[in-house]
Amino acid sequence: MLENNENRPNGENKETEYVPAEHSENAKPAKAWTIENIKKHIISIGKLSWRFVKGYLVIIKEWFTGKRSTRADRLAMALCLIFAVSVWLYVMSNNDTGFEKELAGVTVNIEGASVLGAENMSVLNGYDKTVKVTLAGKRAEIGALTAEDLYVYVDVSQIKDAGQYTLQVMLDLPKNSSLVAIEPSHISLDVDVNAVKQVDVDIKLQCVHDASYTISKHPSYESVIISGPASILDTVDHAAASFDVGKIDKSLTLVGELELYDSYGVKISNPYVTCSQSDVSVLIKVTTTKSVPLQIQFANGISQPYRSTLTPSSIELIGDPSVLNSIEEIVVYTVNEGDIDVDAPLIMTIRDFDVPDGVSIVGDPGVSIYIERIY
Repeated sequence: MLENNENRPNGENKETEYVPAEHSENAKPAKAWTIENIKKHIISIGKLSWRFVKGYLVIIKEWFTGKRSTRADRLAMALCLIFAVSVWLYVMSNNDTGFEKELAGVTVNIEGASVLGAENMSVLNGYDKTVKVTLAGKRAEIGALTAEDLYVYVDVSQIKDAGQYTLQVMLDLPKNSSLVAIEPSHISLDVDVNAVKQVDVDIKLQCVHDASYTISKHPSYESVIISGPASILDTVDHAAASFDVGKIDKSLTLVGELELYDSYGVKISNPYVTCSQSDVSVLIKVTTTKSVPLQIQFANGISQPYRSTLTPSSIELIGDPSVLNSIEEIVVYTVNEGDIDVDAPLIMTIRDFDVPDGVSIVGDPGVSIYIERIY
């Protein structure tokens, strides 16, 4: 039965008026989020976290020191840890996540060069090309690969004529890997007909020596035969071996590697050019001159009853400085007892007399001798 508002006491027939909480006299004022309040909350949370962590650290310490565990418990925990690590390693080595490995500076090898040689052709360039290879596979399988582990190549065995060719770069894939990309995927190289050429051998010597010394170079051969691409041989002027011996004061023999050079002295490096000799032996001859007095020798050691004259009285020798330094005189004739009588002088010209090994006489070796017995 509906109630009639008219029968309610005075004032009860009016609807109750809603007063919002924030305007209520009994409502508590809201806290303002100031920087100070935020700092207090952060500090409070930090202290609570530290108490939590500290409690666990104490438990772990007591566990390993035996206060909360037995020896069997600790052994079980160690075995569980080893098992967990083993499972992790197994998963890492057998996962199939499509890991990619990028290797730059991979050298491109040239296969089939021997086949070209049989056709009297050879490669001019391309031997110094490198590429970037990207592989995909398991991290454990390809993660440790380096550029030296890859074999990348182009095949020239099917080339029949000289000219320029663009060839596809190929790769021998490592185990359990797949190729993502090779950049560049093709390289260009030139093929030329073979030729043969004879070039002189030069010796390039750097040394310091006395100004009076003469240095001469005597290689074991004067020229060599080179073969290879005709257009490369056209640029070769000579073959040479280089030596830096520092200070030099005596003759010596050196052995060095032969290299090819153009007419401007620029080295020519091409693995498809071959030389009939890979190295050369060279005698570096050091000589100087020295004036040495000539002497007459008396067999009995007594020279008082004799008077002698030699023309010239000295000779010029040339040879190794180390040998010349030890020579003080040259004996050209020996007078024996009874060889010369009084009033019968010995007059002669001698051309054949001994000089030490390693030296020789400069000019005419003839020596005129006059020896007379006085009494």
